[in-house]
Amino acid sequence: WRNELRNWMRFIRSKSKFYCPEVVRRASMISLGVQLTDDLTIRTLNERWLNKSSSTDVLSFPIIDEISYLPLNQYIELGDIIVSVPTAKRQSKENGNDLSRELRWLVSHGFLHLLGWDHIDDKSLDEMLYLQDEMLKSSDNSESN
Repeated sequence: WRNELRNWMRFIRSKSKFYCPEVVRRASMISLGVQLTDDLTIRTLNERWLNKSSSTDVLSFPIIDEISYLPLNQYIELGDIIVSVPTAKRQSKENGNDLSRELRWLVSHGFLHLLGWDHIDDKSLDEMLYLQDEMLKSSDNSESN
């Protein structure tokens, strides 16, 4: 995951057209947590923190927001991404993907939420999904080089 996330961060930082908080663009080091878990755990977290009594595929718990003030060129903690592996397995079959691709897709979605992306309407969802696709392509290309 380290290389994947590093590639995604480089990709976003290199493209000024994609939203990324300035403190994150300039940070010398970035940290975040990724937890792969089960449906019961993610449902419990979804209920506790988002008041939704259902399981889901991915949750993100960002630490920074648009008004966060942090010294530039410092270490930045982005937050945590939690992915339900059983849900990812089901979705991978439904989407015709292998599990690895589905997990990458879900973590990339959570990663964008940590950076402040959201999908409050169809347009913002389309933009987010487009960027996820671009991020995955960019890391696929860097692995083949």
